Amino acid sequence: MKSPRKAVTRFFEELIEATPGWLLGDLKGRSVLVVARSEAEELGYLVDFAQKRVTLVEDAERFEDHPIRAEFPALILTQSVRMNMFGHAFISKRPKYYATRALLPALEKFNFLLDLREAELLPMTSVLQVRTVKAGLARWREGLLYLQVLLKLRRGKNLPQIEEELLVA
Repeated sequence: MKSPRKAVTRFFEELIEATPGWLLGDLKGRSVLVVARSEAEELGYLVDFAQKRVTLVEDAERFEDHPIRAEFPALILTQSVRMNMFGHAFISKRPKYYATRALLPALEKFNFLLDLREAELLPMTSVLQVRTVKAGLARWREGLLYLQVLLKLRRGKNLPQIEEELLVA
C-alpha cells in the first residue's frame, strides 16, 4: 500500500495533469494549499496549477499565510484520495475552507475539479472514446441531461445546486 504522502501527492499530480487549461478559469495561475491534520503531524500539499506540480509543505506555521486553503483531518483526506470520493468528505463536516472573498471563486473551481475527477469526467479523453459514444447513443436522454448540467456549470453553478434545480423541474 502506498504511503499517505505519496498517495495524496500522486492524486493531485494526476488532477493537475488531467485538467485542461481552459477549465481552470478562476484557478488559472493560482495554487491551493491542502492541509492534512492529525495528532502526529500537520502536512500541507501545495497544489500549483500554474507550475503543474504538488509540493509538500511541512512548516505548519506558514499554512495560514496561504490565501486559498482546504484543511482536512489526515484520515479523511487520505480516504478521500484513495477512494476518489471528495464529495463524501463533507459528510464528516470536518473539512474547513479558507479564502478571501476575491479568491472564493478559485476555491470553488478547485472543488469543482475534485467533483469532476470523482465523477470520472477527468481526464476528458476517457469520456471521448468510440465505445463511450456508442453506449451513449442508446441513452440519449441522459446525454441531454448532461448537456444541461454542463451548461449550468459554465454559468457558475455547482453540482448540488444543479441537482436540486433539475430534480424540482
